[in-house]
Parts: sequence; C-alpha cells; structure tokens
Amino acid sequence: SLISSGIDSPVASFNILKRGVKLDYIHFHSSPATNKQSIYNVESLLKILCKYQIDCKLYLFPLLKIQNKIMDSIDSKYWILLFRRAMVKIANIVATNNNHKVLISGENIGQVASQTLSNIVAIQDASNIPIIRPLAGFNKEEIVNQAETIGTYKTSIEPYQDCCSYFVPPSPETKARLDRIQSLEDKVNLDKMIESDISNLTMKRISFYE
Repeated sequence: SLISSGIDSPVASFNILKRGVKLDYIHFHSSPATNKQSIYNVESLLKILCKYQIDCKLYLFPLLKIQNKIMDSIDSKYWILLFRRAMVKIANIVATNNNHKVLISGENIGQVASQTLSNIVAIQDASNIPIIRPLAGFNKEEIVNQAETIGTYKTSIEPYQDCCSYFVPPSPETKARLDRIQSLEDKVNLDKMIESDISNLTMKRISFYE
C-alpha cells in the first residue's frame, strides 16, 4: 500500500485490511528538503492499522534526488505525474521482490489535479501489477468519517510536509496524454534514475501493542 500521512491512504488501506488482506506499506519522503514529520506520522498511523493485522513492514524511500532531476528537466505542470509514476515504479520493485500481487492507493477521482481520469490512466501505465483504489468513488466527507471511525483522523491532520504537495506547481496538468508522459519519462531517463537509487530503500517493522 502506498501510504502518506494524510487522511486518504490509511482509510484506503483499512478497506483492504477488512477484507482479510495482509498489507505491507511504502512511504515516500523528500527529506531533507522537507522535515521527517511525515515519516513519524506514518509510523503512528501504521500502529493504529496494525490493530487489524498485528504487524507489517514499512518501506521508506527518499524521493528528493529523483524529484530534483525531474524538476530540472521538464515543464512544472508535469512534475506531479512524473513523481507519481516514479513512486509506482519503485513500489512495483518492492512488490515483485516480496511476491505482493497488487498495489493499494488512496486516489479518489477528481479530488486533486493528479486524480482526474486521464491522469489516473497515465499513472496506472507505470505499473506492471494492478493498482486497487478503494476510495475511487468516495467523497471527502465519507473518507473523513471513516478515518474518525477507525482512529486515524487525528494523526492524519497533524502538520507534515508531503513529498508531492511540497512541490505542487501553480498549474498542474489535469488532462495528461499518455504518449506525452511516456516521452517525458524517457527524456529524464526515469528507469535509470530509479535503478541507481533503489539501494536507498530502507525497511522497518511496525507492530501493534496494547
């Protein structure tokens, strides 16, 4: 499950956990350009979610180097889409290495610029395995209500600097053309960047204790 320390992704994860699926998690951060609060918040969120599966693995990946290369090379309106494709590609590597069958995402149709249908298609294309989006048809009130019910809301609204929202451009692309995104990805040689940086991935175990 791709997890941030916001409201949506913990709720998305819960909706898969309640179906009896055991999850591991991956969190992307932009330290030291951002502080490490999002990491601490995610660890707190997973201790809550581990009530429903006892323990899990949390993979942490510093995305800043890749983000800087993307921002130096392409128009700002495409930044978030390339960031998201990088995350999906890295999550695919982790999933493949651990025999995980799918990815879980907290994306919600139309909630933010990167989550239009065109952009979701452009992000999905980066994955070799299915991406399940449990919250696709939820509205924000429904998500917040569920976050309050499962106990993640208070942690999710604590201040943090997200690795994507910290670099949001003034006019992000909302109707991405897949061929254009693929061309930009080739231009920055995203796969090679990921290959050279994947060794920066770290893992820690999170458990639930009363």
